[in-house]
Amino acid sequence: MKKVALIGASGYVGSAILNELLSREYQVEAMVKHPEKIKTDNPNLIVKKIDVSDKKSLEEALKGFEYVISAYNPGWANTRIYEDTLPTLTPDLSRNLREPRLHRGFRTL
Repeated sequence: MKKVALIGASGYVGSAILNELLSREYQVEAMVKHPEKIKTDNPNLIVKKIDVSDKKSLEEALKGFEYVISAYNPGWANTRIYEDTLPTLTPDLSRNLREPRLHRGFRTL
């Protein structure tokens, strides 16, 4: 069985990806900020709370996965999302999400 880490599994896109992976019988670890948002009950699903801006915990969480999919989105509730989030936070998050693959040997989808 293929083991997949899905970052952002509780969002609009992430939940669709989660459902598709589970329907194909992948073993999925959903890595989310708010685990309570995941309502799916499936024996192939593990839900884990994670802060993707914490590089060390992200690297640790991604150990041992065959595939990593990022559906990360900082959210749409803030009408000033660009001004408040993207210029300062996203470059670090983007690097964090890319960098571990260089050291761990997993494939990203």
